[in-house]
Order: sequence, then C-alpha cells, then structure tokens
Amino acid sequence: MLRSFWSHLWGWRLNVQARGAVHVSYGDDEALFPQVAKLLGRSGQRLQDVIGALHCGV
Repeated sequence: MLRSFWSHLWGWRLNVQARGAVHVSYGDDEALFPQVAKLLGRSGQRLQDVIGALHCGV
C-alpha cells in the first residue's frame, strides 16, 4: 500500500525511517500532546511511551 501511495506523490520527497519511533511520532498534533498530558496528569515518561522520542546522535 505504501509503495502505491509513494509512486503517486509529486515533487521532492524523503523517506525517513527512525529507529525507536512509534506510529504517532510524525503527527503535526504532537506539539499539543505535552499540554494535554499535563492536563490529564500524565507523566513525561508516559507521554514518551505513547508518542516515542527521537534523539539526535550528534
């Protein structure tokens, strides 16, 4: 399915595969998750368990 979708895209594109990322790690709404987690009393670790984390190895 992804291959079919990819072949129909126009213009420049980049396939990023990040080790350790989970499904919702690429969503635009990720910026809102920490705010919602705080309102719901969720810990930072719980939030990271749900959305994953990407770390720069530089």
